[in-house]
Amino acid sequence: MKKHIAIAAGLAVLSTSAFATKARMNALGQVDDRGSFFTQDSRNVFRNASKVNDMTNYIVTEWGTAAATQDSATAPSAEGGFFRSAGQFNYGVYLGSDIDSQNTARNKADANFVKNDNKIDLFFGGDMGVKWGVNVGYSSSEAQAAGAGAIKRENDSLAIGLGVEKGALEGYVNIGLSDESKGATLAADRFEADTGINAGLSYDWMDYTFYADYDKTGFEQNVAAVRTEVENTTLTVGAGHNHEVSASSRIF
Repeated sequence: MKKHIAIAAGLAVLSTSAFATKARMNALGQVDDRGSFFTQDSRNVFRNASKVNDMTNYIVTEWGTAAATQDSATAPSAEGGFFRSAGQFNYGVYLGSDIDSQNTARNKADANFVKNDNKIDLFFGGDMGVKWGVNVGYSSSEAQAAGAGAIKRENDSLAIGLGVEKGALEGYVNIGLSDESKGATLAADRFEADTGINAGLSYDWMDYTFYADYDKTGFEQNVAAVRTEVENTTLTVGAGHNHEVSASSRIF
């Protein structure tokens, strides 16, 4: 992880702007993980990967603590990255995203499970009349306890996101392909996330944005021969309105 941070810090000098946006989302009363459905924010790139085309020459830095089990407003995780343009294309590298990690549930299942950590997200996109973008997220962690016969605990995860924008219409899908922690107290103990799906559409009409979002997460765990299965599904439908009061103020 230290090597990753050093690389990001070295490339950060190439960019021209720096912003912290989780605090902004929380201040506006919105969830800070995938950004906003109807306001512009750098975190929107995690909902729709095509937003990488709006993130040229851009740095994001988020203060936090390495001790946080899972990112929250009261115990944020440290994270950040940079976004750059390259001709007709745009790309970005982001470290430490905690989206859909389910680390709180993982930690409650067994404190010895290695959490989903050290994640790196790679973004790439372009604008050819239709804005498009791809995001690939990967993490791998392990911990080896001292002593003879100690079990090596591991976690690996892989996710992909796809997004497009055409005029007033945009769509996206984000898929958690795998996320598994193993080892813990017994070699047979496992925490395995289900295939997570986040998909949605939005349409801009005048100063309004109409949106629908489907989100499904879940996991199966086996701790000391006790099997538990959890599944969560959320459907969000709504409309947002942006009213410009003046050149320097808006009401959402």
